[in-house]
Amino acid sequence: MPCTWSSAAFELMSRAVGTLLRPNQGDADGWEGCGDADAPLAAPAWLPAPAALLELAAAESAWDVFVVGAQHPSLAAALVHAQVGQWDEAREVATGLLALLHQPLSRFEAQRLLARCAAAGDGTAAARAAAAGDALRAARAEAAACGYRGLEQMVEEELEELSCRLRMDARPRLKPK
Repeated sequence: MPCTWSSAAFELMSRAVGTLLRPNQGDADGWEGCGDADAPLAAPAWLPAPAALLELAAAESAWDVFVVGAQHPSLAAALVHAQVGQWDEAREVATGLLALLHQPLSRFEAQRLLARCAAAGDGTAAARAAAAGDALRAARAEAAACGYRGLEQMVEEELEELSCRLRMDARPRLKPK
């Protein structure tokens, strides 16, 4: 299989990363006139479906050679799916990429996306936290296998944050009078 990438994939990566870097479309962050802070973001018209993103990843193997991490076009687009609340689509792409990709940083970021999808998924808080924790531990193992110590530390912090959230969710709530 030839090692290729296309200008269309570069354009997709640029659009996705640009979308991820844009502030959310609400006034809460100080950007006036950007829309209702509580309104969900709409999926951009250019955002491909999961099947197309996985086809791109399978066909354009050059993206799996370079250390691009979350800038892999398919992964960046999956992150946009997550940003607009399309968790099933994001999960489908992240899971598919883990079956296709070999580059550790991209795999690490796909595992972290799976953790976010699990945390936002269905089920009890404990079940969501357990699934998210499993994905984060897989990301940590991916980082450890390559000696990415900073990424291991980042995941440790995310696991601690997840543990704190789970403890907070388990605390009994006082009912208002």
